[in-house]
Amino acid sequence: KLVEQLTRQLVMPCGGSTVDALSGELITPPSASAVSCREAFCPGPVKEERREQCEADCKRHPHFCTDACRDGQSSSAACMSCRNECEAQCQCSDFCEPLIKDA
Repeated sequence: KLVEQLTRQLVMPCGGSTVDALSGELITPPSASAVSCREAFCPGPVKEERREQCEADCKRHPHFCTDACRDGQSSSAACMSCRNECEAQCQCSDFCEPLIKDA
């Protein structure tokens, strides 16, 4: 039982951003980011070079955010939220595993 508890997996957002269903705006409520993978396992500031590398990687990722960011939608709230989640996963890749349905 102890081993089960120590190796359990929790599904949580990588960064905690979302799109408000009513307004369509990008929001990152403090309560959501507080329970995000990045905040739980990699708190604190991210080195600038790592942040830039993750941002660049997520803009050209072959699977993540392709639907949300296609056809000139790169400034949409859905695309920005998706890329925020991708970047959060990249910044904490030792602990956060991306799920394709998050893309």
